[in-house]
Amino acid sequence: MINGISGCSIAIDSKTIIKSAISYPKDRLIKQGYKQQQFYHPKIYTPQIFNIANDHISMAYINGYNFLDFCDKYGPEYIIGKFKIVIDYIQQNIRETIELDRIIIIDKIKEIESKTSLKLDIRVPKHIVIPAGYCHGDLTLSNILIEKDTYNIFYIDFLDSFIESPLIDIVKLRQDTQFLWSVNLFNHKTIDIIRIKLIFGYLDQYLHNYFVPNDWYKINYTLFQQLNLARTLPYIKNLELQKQIYEYINTPSMWPI
Repeated sequence: MINGISGCSIAIDSKTIIKSAISYPKDRLIKQGYKQQQFYHPKIYTPQIFNIANDHISMAYINGYNFLDFCDKYGPEYIIGKFKIVIDYIQQNIRETIELDRIIIIDKIKEIESKTSLKLDIRVPKHIVIPAGYCHGDLTLSNILIEKDTYNIFYIDFLDSFIESPLIDIVKLRQDTQFLWSVNLFNHKTIDIIRIKLIFGYLDQYLHNYFVPNDWYKINYTLFQQLNLARTLPYIKNLELQKQIYEYINTPSMWPI
């Protein structure tokens, strides 16, 4: 059994994964199970859900690489091809733009501050316009699998985000490509870190260039990335990494480009 950083445990055998709520809200886990069950994209898949119970969900086990390991093992043309499919998924989910009530953001900042006892320097503008539409909710590269037999893309670990917007998925992807979240959070002794940083740098620039023509992205990316990084603080046990993330939140001028 594996204990995750968010308060869930994972039990795995050759055919089934059981994800159980330990210190994680059971209602949120159930919502995430239904969100995964309802997902559809012609080129992206999710593990089949077998059962959604009061405190756990069971699903098919996928024998695959996470995207980080895939980037370490395969050539640029394969990596870029898969990444473009992920970007296409985000683009297809973008509907009309909506104005978000800034109080939602302010309340979330206060909630994070109360959990961490840290003061966050995040400026919230009067008007926040973002795209409405479906989002995975936690689309870091560690939640994207490439199946070993078919090379199909699978999404795992959906999240019922407090805001349903494709911008959330862009922010979560750049959490990895810009800030190397999965590389820093987990112990990857066998991967070529220099190679990964070069690949992620290319993917990050590609992702940024794709969406930067949109005003909602140019204006709001920094705000939503600050908020996203702040939401990770309660789960970071490495104090040095926590300090670095906290500095990034309060000084966006330091962000890697």
